[in-house]
Amino acid sequence: MTFDFGVIELVLFIIMGLLAYLWKNQAGDVRQTALDLNKLSIKFAEAKGNSEATNKTLFSSIEEMKEAIARVENLLLKDSMK
Repeated sequence: MTFDFGVIELVLFIIMGLLAYLWKNQAGDVRQTALDLNKLSIKFAEAKGNSEATNKTLFSSIEEMKEAIARVENLLLKDSMK
């Protein structure tokens, strides 16, 4: 079984070139995925910040409404006691 050493080298060189090309494409895809994930995490953080601000505003409004209701109840109770 004799092989021409030049053919084996050529086949190995082609395989190595193909692997290098695939590795480069994979690295580019991983880099793009990392960038997309970073952008997505920034958007998520912004949305989370917006929702927390909205929740705080709503909570403050609810607390103010509770206080107003308590004042109205107190006024009504004082008027009914007279």
